[in-house]
Amino acid sequence: YSKEFLFEYGSAQRRRLQMIESALRRFGKGTFGICSACGEEINPKRLQVVPWAQFCVSCQERAERGDLSEVRIA
Repeated sequence: YSKEFLFEYGSAQRRRLQMIESALRRFGKGTFGICSACGEEINPKRLQVVPWAQFCVSCQERAERGDLSEVRIA
């Protein structure tokens, strides 16, 4: 159980690091704060809570349901 827990914890931490690095790339490109799916501005309050957010709330909900088929900005 311990090995499995540590493996999952490490995987989650790597995923979070990848999301942060992606947000930094978007910042460098000037697209930070812009939804990667619809191109609309991500609410600044959302970015305060989840600074690596790639999607606005409605597109995030769609992505979680599996309804998001296209991402505009990488």
